[in-house]
Amino acid sequence: MHRRPTIVDDLYDDAHVEQDYYQEIEALVREATGASQVVIFDHTRRRDDGGSSGSGSTSFSVTDAPVDDVEIVKVTFSRIDLKPADDDAEVLSYEFDEPVTIDNLLALTGNDAEPILEGVDVPPGDYQWLRVYVCLLYTSPSPRDRG
Repeated sequence: MHRRPTIVDDLYDDAHVEQDYYQEIEALVREATGASQVVIFDHTRRRDDGGSSGSGSTSFSVTDAPVDDVEIVKVTFSRIDLKPADDDAEVLSYEFDEPVTIDNLLALTGNDAEPILEGVDVPPGDYQWLRVYVCLLYTSPSPRDRG
């Protein structure tokens, strides 16, 4: 985990977050990973209603990544698991009511993303990892590779 101060004084101000915080996070990710390009396409914040519900609502979306020699990437997701940072805590599992299929992941370019799970309650805290379960993956080679 990398901790760094931010110039954003109100993380509930979506406009300020998108204008300034996105740039800060992109720079941090580039620095930490060596990535040449970082794209932030969405953010989820904890509730700002002052309540102490003990959970927050979050959503998960997917986008494409560069790939060569394929024309279509069809993928179906069935579950997301989250492992809390506390080693003794159990993995939180979010089984989808119905599997979610993205007919062509390659169509999601730039800042485009497709939600695969929306509005789930997640306990506040730090997490070690996130695991997304893929139950079907299909690729179609590009015409030049079909021979």
